[in-house]
Parts: sequence; structure tokens; C-alpha cells
Amino acid sequence: MEVLLTILAATGATIIITRSWLFEKIRDFFSKWTFTGVLFNCVECMGWWMGLIFGLIIFHSWPLSFLIPFVVSLVGWMLEYFQH
Repeated sequence: MEVLLTILAATGATIIITRSWLFEKIRDFFSKWTFTGVLFNCVECMGWWMGLIFGLIIFHSWPLSFLIPFVVSLVGWMLEYFQH
């Protein structure tokens, strides 16, 4: 259950950062640079990093902390894909 909640929380944070109006000015600011511009506008990219951060903070273990980012990125991609 803890893994599922972590994935959902990281995915929610990813969607808020990459798509919500709350972070629009921050996304515009970071769009000046290539890496951060892509990162703050890409659900899969930001999802991977958010998954890594959430995984390391919550689980502190090798296999789980490094599998969570891939799942969060996949869930973000699926939300983007099926939204259109």
C-alpha cells in the first residue's frame, strides 16, 4: 500500500509541476535553459526525477527506490497519452 501511495503522490506532484497554472511562472523561468525547460514541461522526465526523490526519501532501499521512478514516469506517460 505504501508503494502505491508513493507512486500516486509522486505522479500528482509531477502533474502539478508540469501542467498546473500554479507553476506556470516557474516553468516559464526555467524554459530559458534547455535541460530545465524540457524537464519542467515533460511529464515523463519530471516523473522520473520526482519518483527518484520520493523513492529515496520514503524507502531508503536499493531496489525499490530505483524502480519507483520508472513506474511514475510510465504512469505520467499513460495519463498524457490517454488524455488526448
